Amino acid sequence: DVDGKKDVFGVRYFAELCSANQESAHLFPNPSAGHATLIGSPPFAQWELMDGRGTKLTQFSADEQGRMDITLSAPPGIYFLKSISFPGLSAIKWIKY
Repeated sequence: DVDGKKDVFGVRYFAELCSANQESAHLFPNPSAGHATLIGSPPFAQWELMDGRGTKLTQFSADEQGRMDITLSAPPGIYFLKSISFPGLSAIKWIKY
């Protein structure tokens, strides 16, 4: 929806999550060709990887230092990492080129 009044496919919801509380975890490099590293996650936290429509693609776990390496074989686009273990953490927007 162009005027922002409708939440089409949950995209606006995820964009709002990305703008809040970004200091908790960081993904780099971002954008990337399909490989990135997440740091600053709570130890052993579970994360979901979703496409721009909010469809779950896969799930990952952070290690004891709150780090995880991620490889994405999906086509270029905008993706989101969302914590399952800690719902208060913001989603992280990932751009794959």
